[in-house]
Amino acid sequence: MISNIFSMLKPICTIGILCVAFPLLSSAQSDGQINYLDINNKKQGFWSKRDAYGNKIFEGTFKNDIPVGEFKRFHLNGQVKHLMNYSTENPLEVSIAMFNEQGVLVAQGEFYDKKKQGLW
Repeated sequence: MISNIFSMLKPICTIGILCVAFPLLSSAQSDGQINYLDINNKKQGFWSKRDAYGNKIFEGTFKNDIPVGEFKRFHLNGQVKHLMNYSTENPLEVSIAMFNEQGVLVAQGEFYDKKKQGLW
């Protein structure tokens, strides 16, 4: 009798575990994951890179391997070196602010296709 109950519960438990585990596993594929490469080997979402000593090099967001929104590059002391904002309409347009190691703004301007534009 008890073995019959266990044999009936086994498939129900298996289905219950799968119902709980599958959404957790599938959402971990890109949402909230850092440095995620999709199935096409393209960068997606938030990325953060550090050097061999653990110093942060950059952090920013990618969509289909293209930077979007705010990107930060860092000096070795952890201060922001470059603060870049990529245009949502055209990824070739980038506004940039450059800072020295003390965090003081030293240059500011626009880039188009990696070339300085306008007044700096």
